[in-house]
Amino acid sequence: MASVTSSTIHRRGSHVDFICGWSAGCIETVVLYPQNKIIFRQQLHAIPVGEAAIQLKSEGIRYLYRGLLPPLMKRTTSRAIMFGMYEKYQSILGCTYESDRRKTSFTFCHAQAAVLGKSFLYIH
Repeated sequence: MASVTSSTIHRRGSHVDFICGWSAGCIETVVLYPQNKIIFRQQLHAIPVGEAAIQLKSEGIRYLYRGLLPPLMKRTTSRAIMFGMYEKYQSILGCTYESDRRKTSFTFCHAQAAVLGKSFLYIH
């Protein structure tokens, strides 16, 4: 079995990590949106969880995902940038893994790439 090196990872295309980040943000938002809607309804009306869930259930599936587009656009964009920039910064900083066979090593270099990838979202 051939070992995976940083040069073979780089050859897969620079857009792959951005697409993976976009997909993660999309799945996260669609799955967690009903829960966030229950929490928001609790805060807005000062009601218990069960009552908020009953309200959403009585409104039906059609209204459950109403208002999904703005958070979906925000999260998919931010996750795409964060994932893609993390990989870019790993490449720029020259982060390597201790074992080429297993990509489980987490070094200070990887931590720096993660912080830089996330902070890229806040640079104006």
